[in-house]
Amino acid sequence: MKTSIHIQFRDDVNVKDVENTVKEALKAEGLKISSLKQLDIYYKPQENAIYYVAIDEDDNITGSNNKPLHLS
Repeated sequence: MKTSIHIQFRDDVNVKDVENTVKEALKAEGLKISSLKQLDIYYKPQENAIYYVAIDEDDNITGSNNKPLHLS
């Protein structure tokens, strides 16, 4: 089964695009997605802002952002 989730708030936003934006930012920081235990993503549609917290296998926060990411 293939699932596609879209958020409709002013513009249509695909959740997969939000996820991919975060994963690209993590890769740019030098983090390997496969080394993560958990990735929490927060999307604020009213600001088109994306925040994340990446947690490794030892429950350490290995990545997060204070400055929001944005969909292009």
